[in-house]
Amino acid sequence: MPAKNNYNSIAFCYDRLSSLVFGNSIRQSQICLLPFITPGNEILIVGGGSGWILEEISKLHTSGLHIVYIEASSKMLELAKAKDIAENKVDFLNSYIEAYHTTSTFDIIITAFLFDNFNEKTASENFDKLNTLLKEEGKWLFTDFQISSRSSFYQQQLLKLMYIFFKHASNIEANQLVDMRFFFLKNGFKEVFSEYYYKKFIKSGCWVKLND
Repeated sequence: MPAKNNYNSIAFCYDRLSSLVFGNSIRQSQICLLPFITPGNEILIVGGGSGWILEEISKLHTSGLHIVYIEASSKMLELAKAKDIAENKVDFLNSYIEAYHTTSTFDIIITAFLFDNFNEKTASENFDKLNTLLKEEGKWLFTDFQISSRSSFYQQQLLKLMYIFFKHASNIEANQLVDMRFFFLKNGFKEVFSEYYYKKFIKSGCWVKLND
């Protein structure tokens, strides 16, 4: 049995697999949020996978960014280290967010398809932890799947199949999606941008942490 919420066993094919199922939607749903990054930002990326997003960020900002890149899968992290980061500084950490401790705070937090791995308890704990690491007026660039009673039968069945597959391949703890919008609103965030992909099965949002 693989370690909890760990993608080592499928790191070699994860990007190809996601492209096969979702086409370009997975990438575009994350790229659309990158214009919210500004020069000199301190950025925390959690669960960044193979690191292709680093190259997309570096196309927009060739220098001046400091990125902390946390990935639980050591094999994913090795793929990320091989990416072109231009003149930006990236600290690569093989860690779960639960085990990450720092006194630093960040202008930007990026979580893409991270919270769909967690049950409600873990999602709540990890949200609270990341919230403390985000500066006031900081931006949380959040992308994940979403489902509702209005979602198509195909999307509902696809989500079930995904959970079956990833529970076997990566030992993810979740059985269903957690309503993350609740946590953002509860903690005083404001959604200033949203975009949908794959017939609204994927949602991207920029959430701003407001002053108390």
